[in-house]
Amino acid sequence: MIKLNQSRKFRKYYNKLIPGGSTFSKVEYFNDQNVPFALSKCKDAKVYDLDKNEYIDYILANGSVVLGHNNKLVNKAILNQLKNGISFSLPNKLEIEVSELLKKHIPSAEMVRFGKNGNDATTAAVRLARHFTGKKNVLFCGYHSWQDWYVGKTSKNSGVPGEISKLSHRFIYGDKKSIDKLFKKFANKIACVIIDPLPAIESKPNKNFLKYLEKKCKEKKIVYIFDEVVCGFRYLDKSVQGNTGVKPDLSAFSKGIANGMPISALVGKKNIMKKFSEIFYSLTFAGETLSLSAAREVLKIHNNLDIPSYIDRQGLRLRNGLNDLIFKNRLENKLKIYGSNSRLLIKFHEDYSNNKINFPQEWTKTVCKFGILNFGVSMISLKHNNEIIDKTINKYKYIFSDINKIL
Repeated sequence: MIKLNQSRKFRKYYNKLIPGGSTFSKVEYFNDQNVPFALSKCKDAKVYDLDKNEYIDYILANGSVVLGHNNKLVNKAILNQLKNGISFSLPNKLEIEVSELLKKHIPSAEMVRFGKNGNDATTAAVRLARHFTGKKNVLFCGYHSWQDWYVGKTSKNSGVPGEISKLSHRFIYGDKKSIDKLFKKFANKIACVIIDPLPAIESKPNKNFLKYLEKKCKEKKIVYIFDEVVCGFRYLDKSVQGNTGVKPDLSAFSKGIANGMPISALVGKKNIMKKFSEIFYSLTFAGETLSLSAAREVLKIHNNLDIPSYIDRQGLRLRNGLNDLIFKNRLENKLKIYGSNSRLLIKFHEDYSNNKINFPQEWTKTVCKFGILNFGVSMISLKHNNEIIDKTINKYKYIFSDINKIL
């Protein structure tokens, strides 16, 4: 067993001061005595906890690290900018430089507004859509962070007024009937359709469905929004819209932009984006230059290197290795790998369940014991080379053996 004395001490202190944790997933899956609770150092594809245990990292700061931890080029860009200042009283040229790079890489980007989190970008997108159309209702599909219009339709909806929740309506990815019912029911009262174009469980985008939504939104004069916070600059062709040819009106990006630095961007068509001057969207730190300098460096690297294709290849290597081990351990009727190669999701097979087991907790304990950090989701970075992937697969020989015993 790994030693976790420092993690256990830190957990007690942390929970007394920070209720719920800084990010939901950090406390949901790692608030157990037998897993690490805090990390002290990260480099490339590896991280180290307070007790100096080493792990191959497949969480990657919730997918925000694409190049690998502690990238030298990004660090240098940040340090160079630090000499000239962090936050300015007026705009900085970095805002223009990063905007131009985003326009180059994202097909629908004609104008750009910055924020710090994906939540900023999606919140701004919905508000802008409501202003632009004069309508109130939001049709959505997928996960969209913690703003009221989305959370009001989840199990953690306490604190959200019912009046707001009533204006949001969920549809099913790939199901034309589910969206058509909402189109018919709310007719001329819909401001926007917002969708995660590559949900975690899907192996690839449903191009026909995304095209269908594009056509319907255009016909009904509804703002069409892509939430590419997770898949942007991680999936093939840098974005789902780049891969499928579907061109939304507005798009939210964040996690893949700056290799772990806090920044987001709402991009979109000029006729809608120019209406920003008529609504209130103002963030003191939207123009913070350390994150912008990191984003500029990352986006320049994307100019010269097809990072998403590399991530896809390495993810496929991991997928194939894990599938072989699932079969060898006779787990194929219990576990299944879902998702794209850039974001593998291991979960119970649809026709198998065991209510006596807290599977996410048992999974996390088992993989951490063998030096793997994830909670069922495996993200890939540029530093997950063949050696790292093969080492991971070798560790899973023992992980799946233990999981089989638990099940």
